[in-house]
Amino acid sequence: IGNLTDGVTATDLHRKGWSLLTEKEVLNSALNELVEANWLKSKNQTPSHGGKTKENFFINPMVKNISNT
Repeated sequence: IGNLTDGVTATDLHRKGWSLLTEKEVLNSALNELVEANWLKSKNQTPSHGGKTKENFFINPMVKNISNT
């Protein structure tokens, strides 16, 4: 999975400026495809102090296990 950490947001990834993922629409499409393929799980989270709800992405534990072997 490389440099992807659990709980990452689309904004976090956009800021990395990874090639081919510089446009928000492309990035969101890629994230949606990874969720549909069960590589990632998305979860909407509201900060405990209030504020805007964010969609966080978590790596499927089965994928983590495969990439660590």
